[in-house]
Amino acid sequence: MNFSLSSDEDVFLPSYLPMDWEYHPAEEEILLGPACWMWDYLRRSCQGGFFLPLSGGVDSSSTATLVYSMCKLVTEAVERGDERALEDVRKVVADGEYVPRDARELCSRIFFTCYMGSENSSEETRARAEALAKQIGSHHMSARIDSAVKAVLGIFSAATGMVPRFRVHGGSPRENLAMQNVQARVRMVLSYLLAQLMLWARNRPGGLLVLGSANVDEALRGYMTKYDCSSADINPIGGISKTDLKSFLRFARTRLNLPALDSVLGAPPTAELEPLRDDGRIAQTDEEDMGMSYEDLSVYGRLRKQQCCGPYSMFCKLIHLWRGVHDPVETAAKVKLFFRCYSANRHKMTTLTPSYHAETYSPDDNRFDHRPFLYNVGWGWQFDAIDRRVKQLEKNPDAFRRVSEEEDKSLGRRRSGLDSIGGSRGKSAEKFRGQDKSTGGGGGAAVSSEHVSDATEAPQEMSADDETPEKRLRMIQQQGGAFTVEASVTVVSEEPRSLSETEDTTTLRSSFPSSSYPAGTSSGMEFWSSVLR
Repeated sequence: MNFSLSSDEDVFLPSYLPMDWEYHPAEEEILLGPACWMWDYLRRSCQGGFFLPLSGGVDSSSTATLVYSMCKLVTEAVERGDERALEDVRKVVADGEYVPRDARELCSRIFFTCYMGSENSSEETRARAEALAKQIGSHHMSARIDSAVKAVLGIFSAATGMVPRFRVHGGSPRENLAMQNVQARVRMVLSYLLAQLMLWARNRPGGLLVLGSANVDEALRGYMTKYDCSSADINPIGGISKTDLKSFLRFARTRLNLPALDSVLGAPPTAELEPLRDDGRIAQTDEEDMGMSYEDLSVYGRLRKQQCCGPYSMFCKLIHLWRGVHDPVETAAKVKLFFRCYSANRHKMTTLTPSYHAETYSPDDNRFDHRPFLYNVGWGWQFDAIDRRVKQLEKNPDAFRRVSEEEDKSLGRRRSGLDSIGGSRGKSAEKFRGQDKSTGGGGGAAVSSEHVSDATEAPQEMSADDETPEKRLRMIQQQGGAFTVEASVTVVSEEPRSLSETEDTTTLRSSFPSSSYPAGTSSGMEFWSSVLR
């Protein structure tokens, strides 16, 4: 671009030229941003391409589609006469005369994919991976990992004299989890072996960078095996949620003409780590394993990061957001389950693969989200506050309904940006891009002026006797100005608490009460065994 801030040589050259800024939709940002990031990383690392374990699911297919988008952008740059792009391509492929003809041809030289199936893998996922690899042009292969898994388990059995089994074969939860994890970690070891030697097998110098394909929701919930295929050199989708990835794939299917993505989008997400049913169909789905949907996880992630919510403040927002969809008791159970899993699995955040970040909901605490990775999994004070509020709402259901209707009439769509959150009401992620951060809330249960947007002073605290939904609403309306849901609820406990003891401050305890764990798990050990991977 020809521009300058000042010029002494040409008085006719303007000091600046007007520019029309182009705003891409969210799906197009995903298509272009990570692709440019990967190419820059590849050319700077002086490696010969990328390797990806392609499972045929949404996540790995998204990563593969992004590599194809990268190849398309590079090919277009070469066609425009970009000498630097051509020079970089020739260095990557180690051929000084090479000129890429199209994206598929370039993809076949620098992108290697492998479907690592096992006896627990279905024919449907293998076919989806193969179809997508064929359309984007990657060098694709299939490998069975059963012999490696049996060898590892054989070493364990020889050392201990014990033979672990899956749950469906009579094994315990710990056995079942270990049987899944060994498969996932074998895939990671095989990925790095193939990445290191694939170019050697084709008489080319150099090695390949291993791509990860773990989305932001799995990291937030901890639904991934530590040191499995989520461990890689770089991860282009590590800062993107599952719901945004699905929107991206629908966009890429048309923009890049990849009809193979239709079957990917129509399939239920599954890890395929447990035995198949007798008819060969999958018996395991991600959402059933997690105990929550990806749509709900997207809502939790945005509230947790963008609006700084802890358990209690998230509950207070969701009883309004999910009004008519989930009652307060169901909402409380969902929030508690999420925060139990979130806190129990925070240790996995310390080993996440470097990712591309373009959204503010990312939970990568290494580089993007600096929070503790050790929490009290019982969340004693916070969960007790939720229980007290649920009981109050159950005693006064009509009052809660009336105050909710009054909010809709008098406050419109200003309830702390809740209607832009999406989730159970199906709002799109694009609503978040212009969101006013000042209404995000501090996540504190003890309300101060710092937690109230545009308020000149803190709301007056009410006693437990005279606190009703109607009085809370009138109190907020009298303050004037915008407010957050945190500001609309003042937590009143039996004992006085200082303002510094907000609901997001974890109170460390030497032991967890049995009531802190879900029904069916009598101890912390059973709970941790059920959630840790």
